[in-house]
Amino acid sequence: MSSRTRRRGLFMGLALAGAAGCSAVVDFDQCSTNEDCKAGQLCDPQSHGCYDGEATGGTGGQGAGGEATGGNGGQGAGGAVNPAGKDFGEACERDVECRSSFCSPNDARCTRECAQDNDCPGEASLVRCADGACAFNIASALPEPVKVGFLYVGPVADFGWTKTHDDGRKALERFFTDKGIAVETTFEPAVAPEAAPSVIDNMLANEVDVVVGTSFDFVPALQEASGAHPHVRFLSCSGFVTADEKDKNLGSYFGKMQQAVYLAGKMAAKASKTKVVGVIGSVPIPELVRHINAFAIGARQEKPDIEVQVRWVDAFFAPDKEEAAAEELIAAGADVIWSSTDTQIAMQVAKRSQTAAGDPVYALGNDNPNACDFAPDICITTPYWNWGPVLIQQVQGMLDGTWDYRNLIWEGIKGDSEESMVYLAPVNGDILPNAALDVETLIQQMAQGTLDPFDGPLNDNTGRERVAAGERVSDSESLSMCWFAEGIFEPGTNHMPATVPPLCDGTR
Repeated sequence: MSSRTRRRGLFMGLALAGAAGCSAVVDFDQCSTNEDCKAGQLCDPQSHGCYDGEATGGTGGQGAGGEATGGNGGQGAGGAVNPAGKDFGEACERDVECRSSFCSPNDARCTRECAQDNDCPGEASLVRCADGACAFNIASALPEPVKVGFLYVGPVADFGWTKTHDDGRKALERFFTDKGIAVETTFEPAVAPEAAPSVIDNMLANEVDVVVGTSFDFVPALQEASGAHPHVRFLSCSGFVTADEKDKNLGSYFGKMQQAVYLAGKMAAKASKTKVVGVIGSVPIPELVRHINAFAIGARQEKPDIEVQVRWVDAFFAPDKEEAAAEELIAAGADVIWSSTDTQIAMQVAKRSQTAAGDPVYALGNDNPNACDFAPDICITTPYWNWGPVLIQQVQGMLDGTWDYRNLIWEGIKGDSEESMVYLAPVNGDILPNAALDVETLIQQMAQGTLDPFDGPLNDNTGRERVAAGERVSDSESLSMCWFAEGIFEPGTNHMPATVPPLCDGTR
């Protein structure tokens, strides 16, 4: 038993004894049999604590203390085992803790017998009758203090993806600290996928209550750990996975970054004179393909003959490859560069570069709202992540007992930048002096659902119709997108339509 679990058990034992009128409680390690307890008390074989009072029950043998009724052995499943104990639905480890009836071995929550769903208190969507006992569809509330551990895929100093997650972690801590609620966080940076299981084990050994994996790469490790540790909550950023009905402890969250990237594509096209925009692709998975498609769709709505040229580096963090890709795209005629990797290296390359005509090469940041700080003179704007609000929402639900692991969060852009998971940083007025109002109008339209990057008609870059007029790509179709939209080409001057690499697993 961990020290933390032990402390909770001791506190509960004292509380129960006090409520029942016991003058003393033997320390947990000192009670092995009834003979160790005072007259009128019995030793609970699970908690190793002495209790008085009388247990009633249906099929039971020994109760928490006093004379036990029933005759078929084991603790009684019916009746009030502990009148001063926990209510229906509260987290438990032993039957003796529950006044509702008994502690469910499947849910680790105080429950009761039932014959039908209506016998179970609470909303029908949250509780049901299964195998003669009330079963819960969501996890129980977490008691304070709550400790949240984060797995980062890169270094915090990447000033991109991982930096935004660290900002979200800090926002989470700050929010609950200001409310006087005990929530603390820890993190492990630059975790390789193969190292994730051992990192999670170390966090659990340090009594973390919630584990957050901030990359799709961590999904297998999170799934394995959630099955082995049903009392711990797990969150996956992207991946779109949840726990099974038994464990109820793995949820998922993500945002529709394609909407912010669509706006970035529009701004890139407005700024381009050469009508060639270069994109550095990180890893060819549906997520990144749909982002590049949204970027190209936005760009071609501004300038229908613009080319979006793509060079993949097959990594989220590959500084040398990112630099070489940016140089190649600029040499091929791009005068605006956007990279979907976790760094701002492409912006640094653009800063030191010029076009063949001697004009500046502009750039867009990625992930971080402050990315343009690297090169404010040539940075147009940045599509960015804001993880704080969703993390606060999820942990608050865990504290309240309302967190529903089944709720796959894939949130679109909101009109309020403080509350939106994805957004576009202010547009550089020195580069595009009249663009801010247009951007704000488009954000509100997407927030209201009247506009989406994948509204038809849309063709792919081979001329095939993918979305008919009046139609919109569904969420499920977006999640499996492995085809390129019209206007996406390989780098160079031969106008060769780009192809999505074979690694992308989805619809082609």
